[in-house]
Amino acid sequence: MKMILPTYNEKKRTGFRLRLCDMAARPLLIAVLPFLSWSWATAQTSVYHPFPGTNSSWCILTGCLDGSCNGDYGYIIDQITGDTIIDGLIYQKVQETYYPVSNNGCCTPPIGLSSGYLRDDTANKKAYWRGETMGQDTLLYDFTLQVGDTLNGFMGNCMIPWIVQSIDSAIVGTNYHKRINLESDTCNGFSIIEGIGSTQGLTNCPYLPFEMATILQCVTVSDTLLYTMSCGSGINPCADLPSYISPIFSQRLLRVQVSPNPTTGMLILDGQTDQLPLALTIMDLTGKVITHKVITYLPATVDVSTSSKGVYSLRIIQRDGVVSYGKFIRQ
Repeated sequence: MKMILPTYNEKKRTGFRLRLCDMAARPLLIAVLPFLSWSWATAQTSVYHPFPGTNSSWCILTGCLDGSCNGDYGYIIDQITGDTIIDGLIYQKVQETYYPVSNNGCCTPPIGLSSGYLRDDTANKKAYWRGETMGQDTLLYDFTLQVGDTLNGFMGNCMIPWIVQSIDSAIVGTNYHKRINLESDTCNGFSIIEGIGSTQGLTNCPYLPFEMATILQCVTVSDTLLYTMSCGSGINPCADLPSYISPIFSQRLLRVQVSPNPTTGMLILDGQTDQLPLALTIMDLTGKVITHKVITYLPATVDVSTSSKGVYSLRIIQRDGVVSYGKFIRQ
């Protein structure tokens, strides 16, 4: 039985813009823009990005299914609450809390490593974990892995062996962070990201989507959204999360509905209008841009009838810079 979890997915990423002040220089600027973007991203990913400090929070959706009942789910919140020194080394204190949302007595959703201590070894591009009852560190993340390497440390001891399929980058805040992909599907698959951890949670074992799963919803620093998943079936990432996670998000995130999904040719976008105009980009699953347009009113209709049948990613940048991601099926 394949597991289906509530889809609250993803949000925020911000890039940079170039203002073309001189009309005569526009052709040259357009020509060099892809090179500048590539160079900037490469420079960002060549430098190790550590985990954020105090007042950082990870929100993880967790759930399970059983063939005889409807399953249970909840949220895991991991929070960095400050620093401490153990054996002469500086650690970040991590407090883990589980918030059950449904309690049908069906099954027990998976959780992380519980509360403990995180240590960044920035010189060696690795992160270590120390549980409250552990006498020494265990390797949590190794960001020196190359394509073809086997995932090691704690993550490498979870269920099945994982092999690095590709290495690219993910936008975290305003920077590109190194992303190591353990599945060929970089949209919905399992990856580890510098400064973020795993796409399945900070200290959660990676699960294949079957009878149990954990999904990283978002990472925040002092109630400011730092990272959310880059793809997924929902375009309203953290706005629908329970109020104990951050009511601030619910107030500032744009709620956009995309219908029908699947579609045979037309998409209708609707939602709040206080963040207009919106920059809409539609991409195939390889990242190739299919459509880009500015939406100045809602509801708005987008014609995708000339696109081939398949699955497409959808990105919307609203006026305050918040970015929403989603996906739709063109039948």
